[in-house]
Amino acid sequence: MKRDVWLLMAIFAAAMMLVDPRGDFPLDDDWDFALATWAFARSGHFQFTPFTATSLYLQVTWGALWTLVFGESFNVLRASTLVLAAATIIVFHALLRRLPLTRGERFLAAAALIFHPIFFWSSATYMTHVPFLFLSVAAMAAFLRGIEEICGMGSQPVRGRVAAAAGTADGLRTRPTWIALGALAAAASIFVRQTGVVNAIAPLVVLLARREKKLAAIAAAPLLVFAVSFPVLGHGEFGYHSLATRGAAAEVAANAGKYLFDDFSSAAIFLIPLVALAATRIRSWWVAGTIAGVFVLRALLFISVGFAIPKWNPLLTSEQFFGNVFVNLGLGPPTLFDTHVLGYPLPLHLGYAARFALTMFAAVAGGVVVAVLIENWKHLAVIQIATATLLLAFSAVWFDRYALDAAWPLAFVLPLIARGSRKRVAIALLVGVAIFDVWAVRDYFRWNRARDAAWRGLIVRGVPAEAINGGVELNAMARLRGNPFPKERPQWVIRNDYVLSFRPLPSYEVVERVGPVFALRRRPDAKWPAATTPWR
Repeated sequence: MKRDVWLLMAIFAAAMMLVDPRGDFPLDDDWDFALATWAFARSGHFQFTPFTATSLYLQVTWGALWTLVFGESFNVLRASTLVLAAATIIVFHALLRRLPLTRGERFLAAAALIFHPIFFWSSATYMTHVPFLFLSVAAMAAFLRGIEEICGMGSQPVRGRVAAAAGTADGLRTRPTWIALGALAAAASIFVRQTGVVNAIAPLVVLLARREKKLAAIAAAPLLVFAVSFPVLGHGEFGYHSLATRGAAAEVAANAGKYLFDDFSSAAIFLIPLVALAATRIRSWWVAGTIAGVFVLRALLFISVGFAIPKWNPLLTSEQFFGNVFVNLGLGPPTLFDTHVLGYPLPLHLGYAARFALTMFAAVAGGVVVAVLIENWKHLAVIQIATATLLLAFSAVWFDRYALDAAWPLAFVLPLIARGSRKRVAIALLVGVAIFDVWAVRDYFRWNRARDAAWRGLIVRGVPAEAINGGVELNAMARLRGNPFPKERPQWVIRNDYVLSFRPLPSYEVVERVGPVFALRRRPDAKWPAATTPWR
């Protein structure tokens, strides 16, 4: 079995070497998390910008340790995430070994997690998703071990057969230990993302259903930690992300329905090799067909009014909320001036017909996943997926990357459901996903390196950073440089004297081209806006 783990590590390392995730520049939101980490490394005090929505304390501590040893750079922070990603794969494989899967099924499940597009991409960033997933997987592994020793529930093949209890007298003595370890990991995950509270809810439900009151009390400890710590956890933009504080009941319900749809559809397409495997084991195809039909009708409804497929978004999302994997990885995100402000398409983008087909495919896949989960609703992991997805449905801002946080247990639930199924199609799909991941993330780093070089080139020429529109990440870093932790979120106006763009623009002259990115200077007679308000 150790050979399998080493092989998985070698595959992950080789894929990352092909990606080449080097570069001292921010990606997505990790500029925000880096500022807090470096401040903690310097002062020993937690400080967060007004833009921080996650609780972040443990990640800041982890990153600060790396910073103190290796220095202050995004390369160091990415290395810290890559180590946690490798550890996540190891712990996940250990979890799989407790389940009634063949060696090949375990390897396929672990490889599917490695090449889950959000996991693979975020492993090369300083985003919160991999640290959160590491603790979530650890919590699930410990809870499954403890519950398995009660009734075999953790290792049942999710087909209605409850395995014989694995616990003997020794098992009974170890149960509290494993439940306590699970509770500890679940509590720790709350200090990376507040939604870590879901890591304790599902085990608590299962233990109460088994009338294991003492063990349930241990599993409930993270809920108490969450309640006591909430005044500390709810800083920055946490309230901004809460739909319940921003709209009427009807609006909350309507948006929650959309996000449930989006979350399951995104989760399905990100683990499509395993979805294809499990689809062969569906018992009630009329239920699956009905749910998939509802998903398709929902997608068609929003397409008809121009919501589900905005011109820059190749897969379904909710109205103005962007962030699906085809934007965040190979094709975007649309953060440079020409795409973010002027609305030009990305250099590589899908046409409308391809976007439509992809949206329909994701809708059907999402419906199949929901049907599979309904058929196996008693399993601990299924309860956790449902709980986490429901919780995130009441977020005012939804991104497809949340599908990793909420629905990652699909990576072992689907193989359990599909035990004994032929794996040729799943393997072929996994190879395709892996190729896409490596190409897309490599391209993502390629143009981000070019953007960073173009930005630095303008500064070397004497252009002040405040005069350059270089995209959200670089703009934010530049404007928070003097005062990283203002009490209120500043409402910046971004000057467009110089802009970074994927293409030449008629009202600008080219100062320099670095790979796929152009550094442009605004002409006096330019028709484009002289200044813009940044995101949100």
